[in-house]
Amino acid sequence: QKRDILIQSSERIVKDNPAQLDALADYRFDLAYIRKTSEILDLMAKDDSSFNAAMIIVPDKIGNKPVYLAFSADSRLNVGGEAVPAASQNVEGNDNFVMDRNGEKVMIKKTDYVYSPNLKEREYLQKVFAGQTQEMRYEAEDGHYSLCHPYRKNGKTIVLCFSDYQEYGKIG
Repeated sequence: QKRDILIQSSERIVKDNPAQLDALADYRFDLAYIRKTSEILDLMAKDDSSFNAAMIIVPDKIGNKPVYLAFSADSRLNVGGEAVPAASQNVEGNDNFVMDRNGEKVMIKKTDYVYSPNLKEREYLQKVFAGQTQEMRYEAEDGHYSLCHPYRKNGKTIVLCFSDYQEYGKIG
């Protein structure tokens, strides 16, 4: 039952939000993307009562090591402030950027967003990002429910994950 509700909700969200999903699929590690993504995901979670959180997972690299990064509505809490112009950042590579938070320069790093999947999740993500599956993935454990929904646009793939938590037997 919960599975069907999450599937219907995710399909409706994908159908009703094409511009937002295209913006999410256009991944790049920068301040504008993180802010826009967290706003979109926050709105999606508030727009549908069948889940209480939404996040996206994207493939990336840190150095030459492939990693998965995850962004959620909470990601914007890390990036309050203004971007420092690229010319004055003095940052090696594209794994970080600097922003100005109340006059203080703050380094935003990809490592802050690394997603650590369990073995089954990793196998699923590898298949999705290799273009070998478009299947949704549902998981339920101890009142935690999650549904991952791949989304592909212009050769770019993201995985949209919706989750819900229900406590049983607790009053108040």
